[in-house]
Amino acid sequence: MSFDLGKLFIEWRRLVPTGIPNPYNDYHLVLLKEICLKRGIDEDVVNNVILTLEKKDIDPDTKITYKHKDPQGNETDRETTYAKALQRDKEHPAYIAAKKLQGDGGGEDTEDKSTSIAGSDISTDSYTDSALTDKSDDEEDGEEKEKGNSQSKREETISKVLELFIPSGEQKKGAGRFAMTQKDVDDYKAWLKLTPEEREAKQEEIVKRQKDKIGEVTEEDVDGFLTTLEERLGKDNFDSLIASIKKKGDPPGEYTKGKYPEDHDKYPGQFVGRVRARNVIKHYLQTGGVNPMNGEKVAFGDSQLDHIKSLDNWDDPNIGPDGPHNWMWMEARINQFKGSLTDTEVEAKLIERGLKTANELDKETSEADLKNWQTEAEIAYWETRFDSNDIANLSVESIEDMSAVERTNLVKAWNRYVGEGDKRYIPRYGTRKVEIDGKEYPISRDGAMQPVKDDLKTYGIQKQPDGSLKQTKMSYDEAMDAYNAARASGGTSITVGEVRVNIIKALIGVQSPFTDEKGNRIAIPSKKDESIVNEEFTKIENHKKDRKKYIDDLKKDIKANPQSADNLKKQIEKEPEYKKYKEDMKKAAGKGKAKKPDNPKEYARLKKEYDEWRLNKWRGWQSLIDLQK
Repeated sequence: MSFDLGKLFIEWRRLVPTGIPNPYNDYHLVLLKEICLKRGIDEDVVNNVILTLEKKDIDPDTKITYKHKDPQGNETDRETTYAKALQRDKEHPAYIAAKKLQGDGGGEDTEDKSTSIAGSDISTDSYTDSALTDKSDDEEDGEEKEKGNSQSKREETISKVLELFIPSGEQKKGAGRFAMTQKDVDDYKAWLKLTPEEREAKQEEIVKRQKDKIGEVTEEDVDGFLTTLEERLGKDNFDSLIASIKKKGDPPGEYTKGKYPEDHDKYPGQFVGRVRARNVIKHYLQTGGVNPMNGEKVAFGDSQLDHIKSLDNWDDPNIGPDGPHNWMWMEARINQFKGSLTDTEVEAKLIERGLKTANELDKETSEADLKNWQTEAEIAYWETRFDSNDIANLSVESIEDMSAVERTNLVKAWNRYVGEGDKRYIPRYGTRKVEIDGKEYPISRDGAMQPVKDDLKTYGIQKQPDGSLKQTKMSYDEAMDAYNAARASGGTSITVGEVRVNIIKALIGVQSPFTDEKGNRIAIPSKKDESIVNEEFTKIENHKKDRKKYIDDLKKDIKANPQSADNLKKQIEKEPEYKKYKEDMKKAAGKGKAKKPDNPKEYARLKKEYDEWRLNKWRGWQSLIDLQK
């Protein structure tokens, strides 16, 4: 009997308590078996599949310990994971240790690793898993010396960097994906203690070590890298990746749009964005994707290109802020934490995070988990309703009563059901726009409006902090340069009202996904039918209430603890100096606010004083609590 695997998975995802099926969880397997049997799948087939899944009883993250022998014959203990150990050669001690864990004593492997369910090659992460082994640089160097050929070593190293560009299914998504670990906090604190010269030296050391392995990175290397990458990803995925590389680090438009002049000394007539993409790839090759803050390789999809000195704080008039001279690679979560803050602001923020109590960290994690669970559970629920032609408790009134988050999840489920490209698809983001004489025009994040050729009233328009529009006399080219120089508009969420209207419109009339027994389209009712009580929806709502109550109880405990970071922050904000600094900065900013203050010199002076004052307050709290410990 044929069946739709996608629909089966949606049903499985909806039933498991976490919203994320786990083949290593016995209860999840029981639910899967019940779903399969209910859909009429042959019981022998179901049992064989379940037995196969049950054989995978070793967690891929299980630690494997093995002995490593260097070229001089010295043995050291090494650690890796079960999944990575199975990627090694059969003679490798890590692979042998993993096979022993399976209970076969490390004997001859009868399974082909390329198709083995027990291994990780069957997953979409296989390329990344094989590249990101836990070998240290010394271990890699030792093994490479045994291979002998310097050119093959070079190609192998470049190939490993290439693997870091292949998307991994392990990349975290949803709320909490940018949460800093304690190790991140400690690494960042140590980084802040370094002088600018010491930081530069660490970056230079990374480049030197990579250069020792592969030599100078040439334009021919970049060409070959791009060719191989396109072959591995396919044209569509490759084009999408290159588009994202151009914007890595979120630079102003002048670094991604237009062409260089024909008489440019380095890039005559070349597209600016294409040149930047090549330079970003070249820099990644030159550094191996290593974060100088912690010395760890960062997969391209998990990384962000950080400007060592932020674009907002750049003050060198002789060179622009966007280029290899001001780039470093770091994990997205660390870069999100840093943002455009100065070192002084970051240190204060790190101390605050380090002083968070167990309840505060639990609250932070619980809120992220709730948001992710709610998203997965509600999307799966509504997607199943659309798929199974079941209106259930859906009505115009119930949609209007939903919270913004609940309505967003309904829209996401709808979009998954119809698919992107379908005319019924509901976009959730739009471009920032301003209106002039009844017509809308795109604006950048900094408020510069995109001009229209030969329409003088659109030249040099700038949106002011108070929302008004101001026109400066400019030519078309000057106005376009101003628009491109600012950061791109990016996607802005459409209004809550627009989302509500669009999803209701999609579920009534000829667009409705629901049909009666004769196949005729039926619209959702205008009012709730209180007699309809959907058991599955009730379970989701009750589980949501239980989790929210747990979080509310944590909030009460945090409020009652005088040493919680939240209460320490409130005490700082109650001090007269805090209020005075805020009032003076507001006065210096004027109508331009913090982004473009009316009195920039005075605002900058006050802001620097305030940041140092605030940092000293947090340092004081940290010292006091350390003494009490």
